[in-house]
Amino acid sequence: MEAQRQHKPEEVLNCLDQFIKCLTSDDIYHSDFPAAEHHIFAMVLLSEELSKGFNQRIGNCIETVLQSAVSYAKENSMFEGGDQEVSVTQLQWLYCASYKLALKLVNSSGFLWAASVLDHSRDLAIQYREIAYPEMGSKAPRPHLFAVVYLRLLVSTLGARRENDPTQKASHYDNVRAYCRELDDLHGWEDGEEEADDVANHKEDGHHDVAQFFDLEAAMHLKKWDDVTNICASDDTFPDPKFYSPIMDLTLQLDLPPTLAIQIIKRIVLKLSELQDDPPTTWQRDFRVSLPRYLHCLFALAILPVQQPDYLEFINLDVEMADPEVAEDVLDKILEMANEEAEEDVNHEGFSTQYGQDIMHTGSELREMFTYPAAELIKIATVAFNKATDFYRATQDEDCQRWANKAIEIAQLVPGAQGRQLVETLQNRLGGLIGV
Repeated sequence: MEAQRQHKPEEVLNCLDQFIKCLTSDDIYHSDFPAAEHHIFAMVLLSEELSKGFNQRIGNCIETVLQSAVSYAKENSMFEGGDQEVSVTQLQWLYCASYKLALKLVNSSGFLWAASVLDHSRDLAIQYREIAYPEMGSKAPRPHLFAVVYLRLLVSTLGARRENDPTQKASHYDNVRAYCRELDDLHGWEDGEEEADDVANHKEDGHHDVAQFFDLEAAMHLKKWDDVTNICASDDTFPDPKFYSPIMDLTLQLDLPPTLAIQIIKRIVLKLSELQDDPPTTWQRDFRVSLPRYLHCLFALAILPVQQPDYLEFINLDVEMADPEVAEDVLDKILEMANEEAEEDVNHEGFSTQYGQDIMHTGSELREMFTYPAAELIKIATVAFNKATDFYRATQDEDCQRWANKAIEIAQLVPGAQGRQLVETLQNRLGGLIGV
């Protein structure tokens, strides 16, 4: 089009409006320029204009053209094609081109328009299958259908994250979970028509991993605690390590039940420990950086006060913790890890310790170049000692002594004058409490 060559977008859209009016009329098609080619021509122009930027007019044009293409294809498709019919080759072009339009929309300000475009792409693909492979039923080509559902999931997730209205946000997340179930059904099987190579399979596996994380995110936002529990309990559904950081963020931001939050972080630590010896990666370095923080979060959740009935509100509230066993296990693990770092173990035998009953074990590789952050040691020691004073006020002297001793042991691992000062402070406070 001359207007397009002259870079006049308004004139291009004006011409497209007129062309689309002709495209959707009943008497425009003739043997020299059949309908399918009209639609293909319009989609090529729209794709080029969309590459320059999105606006409402382009969105309306895309929707009108695709509605017309789907309607015409369903009425006029045939295997061999012809002057007025839509051939299987043209159908294949149409469903692929509409998917590419959706990709461009996702990367533009008109990302919400992509949902409808993806529905049209799916419909065109199903029509293609019905004509080209009628014995296989109405399922679209599996790789394409997987790609359509995956992009639909991304659009819904982005919509949920940007939505402020709670009802609309929940609706988006419901869609996310539904699309995840569709992807589970489509993932990893051959449809007998297209053979995927290793690169394509690896890419699809990666997309499925992303979908599993979004499923967990949606379940958390929807407060589907039983589903969250089941996701975390299964190796097949729990997301990959690259998602552990955002999972931690969600766990701490969304006010999960403390026992469930503890379970999630324990699961992360367990999965990390299983991967620690996988070479060659940056795993060991990443693990050393993240593990102290995960343990800190786990400790903070474990010592959260338990909600008491009104009549018990002021009875031993400070010492009723969400999971006191896990809290002490964390203190023991920190002591063990920091002590292991300090030892001069020339044969590098390392250690293997069971964390609680089922949380983790670590190997000798963790020790190499590992330094437990002093700031983390100071925080944990201080909080643990404060909990010891809570036990003292509740007249639980044995618990007070045990927690205070562990806090002081952790403080002794802090290097330099800061560590010595903290140890002295905690020892003096303990002496003031129980006279030791």
